[in-house]
Amino acid sequence: MRGLFYYRTHRDDIANQGVVQKCEAYTQAFRAHGVETDVVWYSDTGLIFNDIIFFQPLLSNRKKSAGHFLLFYALGDRFLRRNVDFSRYDFFLIRHMPTHPAFLSLLKKAKKANPNLRIIIELPTWPYDAEMKHWIARIMLGVDRRFRTKLKNVTDRFLHYGAEREIWGVPTIFVQNGIDLSRIPKPVYHEPPKDLIRMIFIGSMGYWHGLDRLLHGMRDFMDRHADTKLQLKVLGMGAESEEIRTLVHRFHLSGAVQLIPPCSGEEFDAQMAQADLGIGTLGIHRIGIPLNSALKHRTYCAYGLPFIFAGEDADFPPEYPFCLRFPADETPVSVGMVLDFLAGIREGFPDAALRIRDYADVYLDWSRKVEPVLEYLDGTRI
Repeated sequence: MRGLFYYRTHRDDIANQGVVQKCEAYTQAFRAHGVETDVVWYSDTGLIFNDIIFFQPLLSNRKKSAGHFLLFYALGDRFLRRNVDFSRYDFFLIRHMPTHPAFLSLLKKAKKANPNLRIIIELPTWPYDAEMKHWIARIMLGVDRRFRTKLKNVTDRFLHYGAEREIWGVPTIFVQNGIDLSRIPKPVYHEPPKDLIRMIFIGSMGYWHGLDRLLHGMRDFMDRHADTKLQLKVLGMGAESEEIRTLVHRFHLSGAVQLIPPCSGEEFDAQMAQADLGIGTLGIHRIGIPLNSALKHRTYCAYGLPFIFAGEDADFPPEYPFCLRFPADETPVSVGMVLDFLAGIREGFPDAALRIRDYADVYLDWSRKVEPVLEYLDGTRI
């Protein structure tokens, strides 16, 4: 079996670091199951095909601009339409970004060239309209709304992280995010400091991540418990970076909150090793998503960290003892509950870090997470 993976994602944008790592691990998981793969990315230089520059447009690839979406990606789609031999592939798997006419034309050409080709589109977020707040994103959304319902004519399946069986007339395959455990070191126990709670948040900062709920909770707690020290490291950047910086200043939390640029490799490993608690997604309800499959939850688990989040995540059922769930609403996070949660883990599970990592090894590796897609391609799942 051979597949073409088209990640409509900018590989060189540091803000996409987590997504890029996911896509690389996802492709590798298919290879581990014996699937031959070719991979297309976007980069600063243009389209990359199996790490070779495939197409280099004359216009600038300025990220996060309306032209980037309307022109650069459209030119890339048109180039693929004209230059890829789709008869070589059994399936074409694409990471979705807002739809435009050139993308539809690409899919139509692929189907015409190979009527047996399975076209599968991953919807990283759905619904996603509410998260597209910036004016550039609104332009993209306006184009997308006009054309996305036509995907049903050229798409065999959506990969979806929610319960809906069909979206825009296209059947879905329920999937969950995973993690590449091969690159993450096993946790090593270190005695946590007795007078300090060390929290970490990783990833891009969107308003659906709900960090403001935690900052409100930290302010309320620290106003009443000045003797308890809290530390929050925010490792990443995103659309809400300035808003978070403003709240930290307004709530007088500058001594407790550090905003750190994205990092990777050993530096990232070191940051995770110095944390006691991971901060998951706390505002997913703001964009109307009831079921959460955040990459950060799986990353914390792989590093042996207990974590908190709001709402539901199918990989971490209510009986799982190493995560604390908060209501999917706008109430501040109760830091008192967080402290009690951590105290219970330290008292009841002295080997918690290894237990958490073992859970990731069994349930969260990407080689397991791609199985529903492989079952569909093999014909064992309708």
